[in-house]
Amino acid sequence: MGNPSMREKPSPIFADSTAGPDVRLWCAVLASLLSDARCYWQSTHGHGIAADDYRLEQAFDDVMRCGPMLRHVCNNSGHDAAWISEGFARWCERDGL
Repeated sequence: MGNPSMREKPSPIFADSTAGPDVRLWCAVLASLLSDARCYWQSTHGHGIAADDYRLEQAFDDVMRCGPMLRHVCNNSGHDAAWISEGFARWCERDGL
């Protein structure tokens, strides 16, 4: 994995207006995955799902370990899955409470 600070910063999660509809859709899926992971971490409610719902836990686990869901979504949205996973883990350690 290399040093994330040495990598080129990936594009914002939300695609710009010139992106095709498929990229915009995958960016929305990525935003939803990160929102679910954040909701699990903060034990709040997200998207009408109880905070202890296993789907939130699955999202959190997958983002934290750069799992197959995150890699698939990032591959289709044009994002660096490792960079997002590492950044999310840092956010949880520092600001996530």
